[in-house]
Amino acid sequence: MIERRPSDASSVNGRRRPSLTVDAGALILVCLSFLVLQWMLFPHDRPPGWDESVYLSQITPGAEAAFFAGWRARGITLIVAPAIWAGASLGELRVYLMVFSAVGLGLALAVWRPIIGMAASVTAILFSFTWIALVSGSQVMPNFWTAVLGLVAAGFTLRWNESGRRHHAVLAGAALAGTALVRPTEATVIFVVLAVFVLLSRRSWTVLAALSAGLVIGWLPWIVEMSIRFGGPLQALRGAAAGHLAPAPVTQNVLRHLAYTDGELLKTVVPLPGVIWWMALAALTVLGIVRAATRGERVAALVAAGAALALTTEYVVFVPVLAPRFLLPAYAFVAIPASIGLVSLFRGRSIIVRAVGVVVVLTAIPWAVWQAGVAQRVETNNTRVNGPFREVGRQIGRMAGGQPCSFMSPFGYPQIQIASGCAGRELPRPGGPTEQELERLGTDRESVFVIMTRPASPTSPLDGARPIRASGPNRVWLIYQLPAPTAPPGPGEVG
Repeated sequence: MIERRPSDASSVNGRRRPSLTVDAGALILVCLSFLVLQWMLFPHDRPPGWDESVYLSQITPGAEAAFFAGWRARGITLIVAPAIWAGASLGELRVYLMVFSAVGLGLALAVWRPIIGMAASVTAILFSFTWIALVSGSQVMPNFWTAVLGLVAAGFTLRWNESGRRHHAVLAGAALAGTALVRPTEATVIFVVLAVFVLLSRRSWTVLAALSAGLVIGWLPWIVEMSIRFGGPLQALRGAAAGHLAPAPVTQNVLRHLAYTDGELLKTVVPLPGVIWWMALAALTVLGIVRAATRGERVAALVAAGAALALTTEYVVFVPVLAPRFLLPAYAFVAIPASIGLVSLFRGRSIIVRAVGVVVVLTAIPWAVWQAGVAQRVETNNTRVNGPFREVGRQIGRMAGGQPCSFMSPFGYPQIQIASGCAGRELPRPGGPTEQELERLGTDRESVFVIMTRPASPTSPLDGARPIRASGPNRVWLIYQLPAPTAPPGPGEVG
């Protein structure tokens, strides 16, 4: 029989905990630390990457919207839109996201606090102090928000299971709708785990109906948009699957994600600290399930562990295109049973068990320092890669003088586009564009730019045009500026 509680106040060893306790203060302190770490580790105006620029182009006033592939969803653009529409600069947007991510994480784990108590604060540490969360908190990317909203949906589902209150079911459905709006596939995985839990609990299916409605509502904007773009829901799903869903080499994926723990984005290495980190998470998760102090804690540990396993399986088995941030929701969920396990060590009656807890906490200090160092190294790398694209974009924006313009570039065209205000296209070949490509690029535009990394060949329509050199780290960019043609160019007219 499911235990019902007269209120949402949690209890340990049968004692009611007041609504505002030490663990609530600890959660606030951890979230403030997350904000301060982001503030201190990264430049606030660091340039956006490829994916960030694609999302920003959808909502930046006056910007040309970059191609929106089938595997993208609009949720993250809605999160940053208020700041962009209020006229925020990129640096101000980063600060907005720093604050918003810290507040969002705190609110998400506040939902869990009545069930797991102090473990909510420990969860915030184990998740937010990872380098992936630190970097992602102020990025215009969906994965951090998938983790936060997914935690909210699961937390309110568990709260409904404990109290039976209808508003918990409504809030669970609303959170899952938000999750699906940000990342429909992850929302579906979380829904399946929660649905299994609800069916096994043999309670009223009110929350299952709410979760189902939320999933449909969250998926609907993606289905409508992509059906228009790709000619129907099935074609839209095929288009999304072509980029991100396919049988993946499992062993290689596991090794890549293991390499990501140390911030190695290019080589597949096996860092010993990463191995220890994963083993510690696994051991603490088992402890959390076995040593949970209450029935509610044990259910929370089981559901969160199941969600973490399902989300990891999604990306390890079905997604060959990898990025470190893909496992953020899995890290968020696995931190819950691991935190319950860690807290249980300090509740142990044996001095040996409590000593093990102290050792784990002491080990977490160098782990946090290591993760902060990796975060800073990765973001410095990202800035070194994306900085030149922003500088080239600003250069051609100045050359265009605020007038409509177009450009082609072999690298980073979304980053250049968002920095320049020009409409961009990818240059498909290193030798330069054809006359037909230039004609299509320059239609109805005042200025046309072609960005290259080597001089145009004698047979190129750019031959004869004098480029402007723009230097960047490890690369010299050549910017060719051409007047937009008013009619199809004849031989020798271009350049």
